[in-house]
Amino acid sequence: MKRSRVEEPLDTATYFEMVLTILLWLTLATLILIFMYMFHGKEEETPQTSVKSKVIHNLKKALSMTGRF
Repeated sequence: MKRSRVEEPLDTATYFEMVLTILLWLTLATLILIFMYMFHGKEEETPQTSVKSKVIHNLKKALSMTGRF
């Protein structure tokens, strides 16, 4: 006959050590993602903004030539 293995419950110190380790890794991953967004996220927004500003500038220019703006 096989004996059933009974697992011992975690003590409080081990439990909180695991929780703190998980929180530490989540914080590190969040900081890395924020750092990457600071450099790569803004680069993608810049061309869209410049295209929009050129379109608005051209529309204002066209409307000012017609005397309606």
